[in-house]
Amino acid sequence: ESNGSQRARRAILERIYAFMNRLEAYEEGIVLGSEMSNYAVRRSWFLEQRGFADSLLLPFGEEALLAFHHVTPECCTMLCSEDTRLTEQLPSAGVLKMRRVMDAEVKRRLRGVSWRTSYQWKCATMLFHLFALSFVTYALLRTLQLIQTATYDLNWIYLDLIALLLFGIFLFLPAYCLRRSLQALGEATYGPYLFFYECFRPWYSLEVSMQRFLHRKEFVRKYLCQAVER
Repeated sequence: ESNGSQRARRAILERIYAFMNRLEAYEEGIVLGSEMSNYAVRRSWFLEQRGFADSLLLPFGEEALLAFHHVTPECCTMLCSEDTRLTEQLPSAGVLKMRRVMDAEVKRRLRGVSWRTSYQWKCATMLFHLFALSFVTYALLRTLQLIQTATYDLNWIYLDLIALLLFGIFLFLPAYCLRRSLQALGEATYGPYLFFYECFRPWYSLEVSMQRFLHRKEFVRKYLCQAVER
């Protein structure tokens, strides 16, 4: 539920990106996540598969890991529609922070296509920033050249126009695609905030990775570890 704050907008956009990541993995034969889902399994099958054994030492994420290891796209469906959207009351900043950390830890324990689809998004974002940095470098070098020569050489006009056009396309294309996703789910489009979110998303990911590292000792069912030691 959005209250117009930056915290709410970021939380909603993170949910949108997570859903798109899961949808891409679903198309490649992998089921990720289990939010807003109902699974029906036979008790005998559940016991044969050792239940939640794949995530027994992790104090969260059991359903997500169960879906990743045992659910196939043939027996489930993903829907992208405004009619299937569920509204959740906006949690506090501390709760959102820990949710991001726990989601990152669950993703770290996944393998195969799940890693590839996740890191494809990260690589695309980093390439976007690399392209922006390249354009800024090009613009600075061209500016220095103009200052030194005090004249504009018309032989450079086509290259300058192409660089400016490409910069404009790659600058607004990610925000435009995100806007279309928000519209498909009936969410507000947030205007210029989409652009700033795309620019700062790598830093958000870095912040979450650092928090996950700092909290790594909390990702253990301590009573199970004590039982194993005994």
